[in-house]
Amino acid sequence: HVTAIPASEFRAWRPTRGTYLVIGFSQSGESSDVVEAIREAKRLGALTICITNTPGSTLTRLAEYSIVTRAGEEKAVAATKTFDVQLAASVMITRAILGEGYGDLLSAAMAATRVVEREDLLRELASKLRETGSTFILGRGATYPVALEFALKLKEASMIHAEGFAVREFLHGPLQLVDESTPLYVLIGSRSSYEESRVGLERIKSYKPNWVYIGPSTPKLGELFSEVVEVEDVGEDVAVLPIVKAAQLIAYYASIARGLNPDKPTKLSKVVKYS
Repeated sequence: HVTAIPASEFRAWRPTRGTYLVIGFSQSGESSDVVEAIREAKRLGALTICITNTPGSTLTRLAEYSIVTRAGEEKAVAATKTFDVQLAASVMITRAILGEGYGDLLSAAMAATRVVEREDLLRELASKLRETGSTFILGRGATYPVALEFALKLKEASMIHAEGFAVREFLHGPLQLVDESTPLYVLIGSRSSYEESRVGLERIKSYKPNWVYIGPSTPKLGELFSEVVEVEDVGEDVAVLPIVKAAQLIAYYASIARGLNPDKPTKLSKVVKYS
């Protein structure tokens, strides 16, 4: 059993099992919320692991085990590079627990490289967000958290109000806000996920959104979506790597199109610490 919770909410959470593992994620290894969560987990007797990009940080000294991603200095507040490597590290941990190999991670990394080669298309899509005040990103399964991350990057870098939803959950209320002027992104990790989402997507289509599909090719995509960014079908769980790269580039170019500095949001700091 696995539960994902914000580090800031950890003190309000109590485990349902006697023995458990807590993994803390922090690019800097200094985030007060994550540091305090790991400290509390140790007090409760949990085994602790941190995943960070910063060797010698507070988290690496506090947790019993550390996975240091060593992706190089992360200068941008939006922290896209370290998000990618921490995502890859998470997949590797999962595979190790399941006794599975890592071969498809290399395929996913190559697919991400080929997404970057489609930079012109992604820049063009981003330019359409120049005057946008609000947008929605939909995902399913492994791409649902990527939808949340895409929304966060649009907020941080592009100053666009964006929200991420699971495809079918979007039908339970937020659909009311969709019309022909609504920019909407759909992130799908595999052809099977697309088929399982089709009914919900076709209902959304009836309201004629201006929407973009990012995912593996499947028949008749052009009939359903305004624009398509094809990503190789490398498998549901690792498809998040090339898909998030497309999302990051769109947020980056949207920021530039809006006259902003994507690396330095004016109200955010690189590390969130409390005195």
